[in-house]
Formats: sequence, structure tokens, C-alpha cells
Amino acid sequence: MKHLSDFDLSNFQTLSLSGDAIRVWQSGNPAPTNTPLLVSGQTVTNGVNSVSWGTSDTASLYVQTVTKGTSILTYTFIGTGSASGIVCRVSMKMTVVEVEITSVYEMLNSCNRAPNPKQNTPKRLFIATEPNDDLAKFRVSGNVFPPDISDRIMLCLFDGSTCVEAGCGQSNGEWAFYTAPSTNVKTYQLKFGVDQNGDGVLQVNECGQDVDFFVTAFNSAEYNTQRSWLSENADLAAPVYPVGATMLRKFLSQNNLPDPPSGSAIFEVVNCFTLGSLTHNAGESFSPSGTGCISRYPWNKFSDSGMTVANSAELERLIASALPSLTNAVLTYFASHPSATVFTTSIALTNMPINFAETSQSNLQEYDLHIAFGHATVCELVLVCEFVKLPSNEISAGTVSCQGVLEDLYDFNYEDGGLAQWAAKVQLGWDTESAWRSSGRVFSEKIFFEKTCFPFPFIIFNN
Repeated sequence: MKHLSDFDLSNFQTLSLSGDAIRVWQSGNPAPTNTPLLVSGQTVTNGVNSVSWGTSDTASLYVQTVTKGTSILTYTFIGTGSASGIVCRVSMKMTVVEVEITSVYEMLNSCNRAPNPKQNTPKRLFIATEPNDDLAKFRVSGNVFPPDISDRIMLCLFDGSTCVEAGCGQSNGEWAFYTAPSTNVKTYQLKFGVDQNGDGVLQVNECGQDVDFFVTAFNSAEYNTQRSWLSENADLAAPVYPVGATMLRKFLSQNNLPDPPSGSAIFEVVNCFTLGSLTHNAGESFSPSGTGCISRYPWNKFSDSGMTVANSAELERLIASALPSLTNAVLTYFASHPSATVFTTSIALTNMPINFAETSQSNLQEYDLHIAFGHATVCELVLVCEFVKLPSNEISAGTVSCQGVLEDLYDFNYEDGGLAQWAAKVQLGWDTESAWRSSGRVFSEKIFFEKTCFPFPFIIFNN
């Protein structure tokens, strides 16, 4: 900000500031120990009390925005001596504009929106183009302060420092975008500002503070490429990883399943916003409130899925983690029945997380579950345990029988990278009204399993 005074008259000059929106500094890079020249409610006189500022055509004062609102900076010239009685006053009104983005959402699926707290980058919308015209269509909701300048605010998509599209202002105060990604996958940043030169686009120097919202859009060519790669992976996996290949082919709406479900699907009513295992609210039809139905397919204990889960090392570790909770009951029983050598008891557990995501490729069966489920939940687990008192007076778990149910939602997270990112693109591109966008529909698995372990490696030291 320039303050130029060219008077050949005796005078003193003051600056005053009202309103908390700004502060005025004498330097554009003040040291931490410096104080502002002006804050709200203050008046200073040039040359008085160690306060001074330049008034030549090369001098500047610097404005710092503090908060949204309006401040008024007033300059006053008061003549003295022979100029006594001459008073000149001028004011500059400065308004700090704030644009708050509350949500960015897909037009045909308003549940696919940002912020999304289930993502690592919550303020990032992942969106596929629509199949009919290959445009990514989304809207931005927000608030402008002061409201009476809303029509002068532009919200635009930026590719680096280049404005590529200006949002279309809507009657409800939103901005609509119809974006054709410049490459198969493209990430843009939203920026707002005022089109000061009137050329219809924003330059970087016309933009306000970054709002930190991003849009990653990908087109139909990318959807088709990822779907083809996933199909090839499923074909390669089928002979070695039948469970993983089954789930992937089911996701791709293919019928040649190595391990088909044991019965028909049931429909489970869910809310995508509260369904924590669903990262991106896509891959199914959801109402604006988040309600939708997800198909849950069963696999019985004789299926490849059921037997592979039953024989997994992860299930054995889950059982081993549950047995210590029976220690007191076992010791109490043998203490009250000193001649007994066998004690049978049971325990029922629910909603226990099970992690196949870190299993190694060196074990084909274990890695099959890695591909199929990653992280899942054993929603029901009943253990029937036979404890045997040994001659050494130690107590061993003899036979441990278990019956249980594993449940998992088959969906993907773009931010996980690799195959998960490929599949997330297909999931985000699924469209119930497009025949060639049928791949990518999420579903749930319900795996029944049963197993008997003899002997089970668990010892209680009976003192």
C-alpha cells in the first residue's frame, strides 16, 4: 500500500484504524520483536513518539489480513503555522473476504464427497467421469463473507498455477463444475479469488488463500484400463489363489468363480457415512442421506473360503489370544476337583478383528486370504475347549473346537496404492445405469468356518 504525501506546508499527519480485519506494518517482513504500526482502535502521528513512515513515491506500508470483516484506514492532514486551519482527511475501506468450502460432492452421487474423514486426505474428492459424456461433474458448497459480494467471487480449478475451469455459480450459492480431465488421471486444486482484470479466469495473483480442497478425476479410458488389468490379475490368480480370485471376479461382475457362493445373497441395509469399512461412498446406490442396500453372499464351511479361513495361521493366533481368558475358570475347576484330569468349557466371542493384510506370499494359502480379505472381522466365534491335567500338574489345552463366522466388505481405498488403487477407480466408476460400467460394485462376504485342533499349544502352570 502506497501513502504518498507531497505538501510544502507545515503540518502533522495521522493514521488511524478501525475494525479488526487488518493490521498495518512498516515492513513487509517484520521481525518477531516488531510491533504493528496500527491495530484496530489506534491512531498514530508521523514523527511523534518514535513513530514514522515514509510518504515518498518509493515508500510503502504493508497490510496484514487478520480475520474476515471490514477495517477503515483513515489518513488525516492537519496544517500548522501558516497552514493552520487546513484539515484534509481521506479514508480507505478494506474488506477481508473469506470463502469457506463446506463440501465438494459428485452430482449423481452426493454421498461421494469431501471432506471424507475415512480418507487419509479428507479434503480430496475422488471422482470418475460420467459414461455418457466423459465429464467429471461435481458441485462445491460454501459460504462467502461478506455475502453481498458473492457474485464477484470466482471459484476455479487449478492445474499447478494455471486456471483450467471456472465454476458455474448456482442460485443456491453453490458452484458447478463439468470437468474433462486433461489426462486419464488428473488432480486439481480449488482456488477462489476476484477476477480483477475481467478476463473470465483467475490468475494466481488474483487468488485468495488456498482452501486446501483437491479433486482427483479420471476418465473412461482409465476405468477400462484398470478393469482390464484387474481381470488379467484375476485370471492369473485363479489357479493358485481361488478365494482371492473369486472375490475379485465377483467385484468385476464376472460369473466364472473358482469358489462360488453357497447360496443367494441377502440385502443388508447400511448407511455409507457410518459404515466405517467403506472408505469411498461409491460402488453402490446410496440415497442423499447415505442409506443403501449391499448384497451379502454366504460361503459355507465346506467351501474353499470356509476351509482356507479355518486352516489359517491368523485364526489360530486369534484362538490363542482368547484362551488366557479361561485360565481362572480352569484353575478353579481343578482346585475344587483334585481328582479330575479333564475339564471341558466353552467361550463365545464377537466382533474380533482379524488381519490377513500382512501375510507373506511365501505361503500360498495365507496369501490367498490376504488378497481376498485383508482386514476382516470374525463376528462370531464359539470355542469348545478340553483342558487336560498332566502328571507334571501342568494343564494343557487338549482339544479346541471352533465354529465361527467371518464377515468382510469387499471394497477398496484409492490411497492404498497398487492393485487397491486400480480397484478403487473401478469402484468409483461403477454406474448402475451403464451396462459397460457394471464392474466395481461392492458386496459383503459371510464366511462360515469350523475347525478342531488337537492338541492345541497352550499350557497353564498349576502351582
